[in-house]
Amino acid sequence: MSGEIIKRLHQIVKEIKPSINALNENSNLSKDLGLDSLDTISFFFEVEKAFNIKMSESDIAENKLLNIDKLIKYIEKRVDNI
Repeated sequence: MSGEIIKRLHQIVKEIKPSINALNENSNLSKDLGLDSLDTISFFFEVEKAFNIKMSESDIAENKLLNIDKLIKYIEKRVDNI
């Protein structure tokens, strides 16, 4: 399942920041991919739409969801069928 999630996350990142060529489980949205705060808000909005989930700011902060590996695990817990 994580392979499908990472593909979808990569598509979302590419829509927001087309210059991004690679995304992997070790990527950090700000440090590695260079997403600024507005890009990050857009990213999480698109993630919510793509996976039909709701993510609060506290969820993002407490779960350290700027890291792709943690975001994948978070999504896996909340999505039944991808």
